[in-house]
Amino acid sequence: MSFDIKKHKNDLIFIPLGGAGEIGMNVNLYQYKGQWLMVDLGAGFTDDYFPGVDLMVAEIDYIAKQKDKLLGIVLTHAHEDHLGAVQYLWKELRCPIYTTKFTVNFLRAKLKETDFWRDIEIIEIEGNSVTQIGPFAIETV
Repeated sequence: MSFDIKKHKNDLIFIPLGGAGEIGMNVNLYQYKGQWLMVDLGAGFTDDYFPGVDLMVAEIDYIAKQKDKLLGIVLTHAHEDHLGAVQYLWKELRCPIYTTKFTVNFLRAKLKETDFWRDIEIIEIEGNSVTQIGPFAIETV
């Protein structure tokens, strides 16, 4: 059975690109009314199964090809498995990042290791509030 996502552009669709059912590499996509929102862009840490590899990031080609429809990335909190891939994958997406104050400060410090940290639009959202991002209402708790 195949799924034609174009026939469901007005439906809410959830696509996990990493981290579902495990700890690490959290990257989730939500599509609604033809627009996308990414929740988290985390890194995963390897074990002896991958000798010589210390860090893994999700395969984001699917959404990178549609980055004109990607409204932004919402980072849930300041753990590496939720934001650790930003410095490696943001250039492929080039969209705003939304998160709360503590995570903003953590992310900015981390991104200063890059040559593009000034190019990233980071939007601070208040805790215990609702932020509208296109058709998505994001509630922080």
